[in-house]
Amino acid sequence: MAPEVLESSQYDAKADIWSLAITAYELAVGHPPHANIHPMRAIFIIPTSPPPTLPEPNDFSDVFKDFLAVCLQKDAKKRPTAYELLKHPFIANSEQESII
Repeated sequence: MAPEVLESSQYDAKADIWSLAITAYELAVGHPPHANIHPMRAIFIIPTSPPPTLPEPNDFSDVFKDFLAVCLQKDAKKRPTAYELLKHPFIANSEQESII
């Protein structure tokens, strides 16, 4: 969940952008961030800690790392909209039949 959701703050579709990035992270790494800690502890860690980063960043493309970085902004106002993400190279340059 996005930090603002866990903080019971007002939130909008930008929370879904956070969730999209967490899903992409999980698909890339094989587990969600903070998988090694109790889920209730993660609820407290997510809003107060820096955004998650890939455990082995050299294993991933710069464009994927940038995609995660722009989507995992702690300040929801700084996250792109879904429309803006369509222009991000990770999405815009992907080929329909390839694995991104």
